Amino acid sequence: MKKFKIGSRHIGNGEPVFFLAEIGLNHNGDMNLAESMIRAASRTGAEGVKFQTYQAETLADPSKKPELFQIFKRSELGKDEHMHLKKTCDELDMYFISTPFDEASVELLMECDVPAFKIASGDLTNMPLLEKVASCEKPIIISTGMGYMDEVLSAIKILETSGASEILPLHCVSSYPPDDIEINLNTIPTMTRTLKRPVGYSDHYVGALAILGAVALGAVFIEKHFTTDKNLPGPDQRLSSDEGELRTIIGQTRALERMLGDGEKRPSVKETEIRNQGRKGIYAMVDIPKGVKIDMYHLKFNRPEGELPASRVFDVIGKYSKCAIPAGSPISEKHLETAPVKVK
Repeated sequence: MKKFKIGSRHIGNGEPVFFLAEIGLNHNGDMNLAESMIRAASRTGAEGVKFQTYQAETLADPSKKPELFQIFKRSELGKDEHMHLKKTCDELDMYFISTPFDEASVELLMECDVPAFKIASGDLTNMPLLEKVASCEKPIIISTGMGYMDEVLSAIKILETSGASEILPLHCVSSYPPDDIEINLNTIPTMTRTLKRPVGYSDHYVGALAILGAVALGAVFIEKHFTTDKNLPGPDQRLSSDEGELRTIIGQTRALERMLGDGEKRPSVKETEIRNQGRKGIYAMVDIPKGVKIDMYHLKFNRPEGELPASRVFDVIGKYSKCAIPAGSPISEKHLETAPVKVK
């Protein structure tokens, strides 16, 4: 299994799930709001935040998609804004990550010294952008929404041949929000097996259920849209988690991680303590005189386990009683003899 790391944080099996709060465009170009969103995300337990870096003109044609263009233009961030947000994250010991949508944006993020890049699902097949990001030789997180497995494999190959050594694919459904039947969480173990690398999940579902299912199926990284107010303008606000919701989701995930354990079938510490009381042992059903060849009708099985567990019944049947055994007594090795016992 290939390794993946952001800064000093190892991400993969055996590590806590990494949570990335995607602020995206939810700040609406308001730097005070963007900063407050970072601070709110830090209080939830998320380890990083993610923004979007672009030039509005490259994402939407103002003559064909004027409303969409206005949304992008309103939330476009320049170099100074990026630097300020990166500094805020550094002060909070959070990772500042962004999704570049063009090559100039890649250069801007390199100037910000981001610890990793995120590639959007829409650019899964954008070879020039993949090559440009990979040439930066930074860890790359790549969403795979709208993609087939062969496109995912092709994108990873392009990234690797262009200089990327650490790549984390995310299962994603590019629907906002998706219907239950669209989410297809079983894709996560399929991708893990096929790609032979850790896999994460980028969530657009409302609430915690899809995330918990993804983690149970092996997702090691979660990206979740984040806002401080779902009533703010913007296309992603209502499907985003607010501070209380994301804190709850992360808390539930940590509990789920503890529940999942290491996969080895064995009694828990508490089970070990109650094993003797919970299991049945072998007892005398009736008074058994000395020298009797023991048969099933001489025996009963009760709690606590006592001297001999019920699993050893066939070690008892056919043996001879070395002494009288009162009804209700636990049977033990000291009561038994292999050969017939002389009775005076």
